Formats: sequence, structure tokens, C-alpha cells
Amino acid sequence: MNVVIREQLTMGKSGAFVAIVDCSGDLDGIHILKVDALPDGWESEESRHRRALRVGAFSKKLPEIALSVNSETHYCMLIKLAGQSRIEWRPLVADHGLFRSAYIEFSKAAWTPDLFFSEISALPYK
Repeated sequence: MNVVIREQLTMGKSGAFVAIVDCSGDLDGIHILKVDALPDGWESEESRHRRALRVGAFSKKLPEIALSVNSETHYCMLIKLAGQSRIEWRPLVADHGLFRSAYIEFSKAAWTPDLFFSEISALPYK
């Protein structure tokens, strides 16, 4: 699996590293990555998240956990992006980095040398 950080999210209060990431491989799509030290003396982040899902917290709008992995000292969770759409999360025009990457991908698909040169040769002047 390949994970590319799109944007670090810094508005949280937990001290965890949280970012929007693009994943390719087994978990294709946009996710929230959360990494932090395992808690000592209280319930894990994954357990609390799964309990909140079970009880329907936040008007049942809490996103599912896509993947959760623990080391001896830290946890890493990939959480599905609510709505599963980066466009719904933030319009392209509001995020210059996302807009740039979308334009680059579009231009790779839409602008080929054959297309460009066939358009030039079709012009009425030479």
C-alpha cells in the first residue's frame, strides 16, 4: 500500500499526528491518518472510536476505521473520509495543492501529443 500525505490537520487538541492522505493499493482512496503514542491507563483510540460507532455518536456520522495497526508504543489508524469524497470535504478551488494535483492528473489524461498536433494541423492557417 502507498500512502501520500495531502495535508496535515492541526486543529485537533490530542497532540496526535493527523493528516488527509491518498492511499493506493488495498485501501484506495482518501483517508484520515492518525498516529500517536498508545495511551497508558485508559482505553485505546481505536476502542473509543469503535464504541462511538456502536452507540451512534455524532448523529451516526462518524466515519469507519479502514485500518488500525499498533506497535509496542504507538498506534496508526486510517479512517475513512466522511462522505468518501474529497470534493465534498473541500472543493478543489479552495485547496491549491489539491487543485494543482487534480489539474496535473487531468492534463495527463486529456492532453496527449497526438491530440495537440492534430489540433494544430487542423487550424486554417499554417
